[in-house]
Amino acid sequence: MEIKKLVAVKTFALSLLLGFSNANGSLIGEVEPNDGFGLASQTIADGVFSTGPVTDSRLLTAGVSNVENAGVAGWEWASIDSFCLPSAGVVCTESVDYYSFSVALGQEFIFDIDSDDGNIDSFLTLYDFNGNEITNNDDDDGDTGSTAGNFDSRIIWTSTLDGMATLLVDDSCRTVPNPDPNVGGFICSYDLASSAAYYLHISRTTTDAPIPEPSILALFGLGFLGLGFARRAGRS
Repeated sequence: MEIKKLVAVKTFALSLLLGFSNANGSLIGEVEPNDGFGLASQTIADGVFSTGPVTDSRLLTAGVSNVENAGVAGWEWASIDSFCLPSAGVVCTESVDYYSFSVALGQEFIFDIDSDDGNIDSFLTLYDFNGNEITNNDDDDGDTGSTAGNFDSRIIWTSTLDGMATLLVDDSCRTVPNPDPNVGGFICSYDLASSAAYYLHISRTTTDAPIPEPSILALFGLGFLGLGFARRAGRS
């Protein structure tokens, strides 16, 4: 596990409970560890989402990022910055990233990875409350915010459920040395490189659906304890 950003977790919890609407641009940092489902994931609270336009200069850099439908009536968005800067108390290591958020029946979503980092060939997988895979995407040629040779991922989804969902961000297949010295050669790793940096944009239509109670979130986390997930098979 690593710590990529030291961000006040209490802010997320408070905004989740109170459900404040954020009218300003919303760019937050990744909070590690977030390499598992449920309570081991990073919760993107409802109150973090913004209904306003993009104002952060990091998201306005031409060719680096494109937050879809930001500032459009009936839509809200949040962006996560995964950049890790090694420093005192911060260790950047390889891992996968899980993000959880509330969903409502019929709500439209756009999940978009933007990166100008050649160290990442992203892969997105969306899971429901019970850990069942809903959909996934490797490379999206229609993503206007990508500069990494169209290797960035993007999912457009209309929710068929109420409650919580989880998005996994990992690497499509990163070639690394085989850790077994008796075999040698190279293997495929799904862990993101420690130096990999990306923006994850979550755009969604606004809804008056109630915010999940803390007890529901706790059950969501407990539901995945001890549950092992096999790595995706059959990737090209």
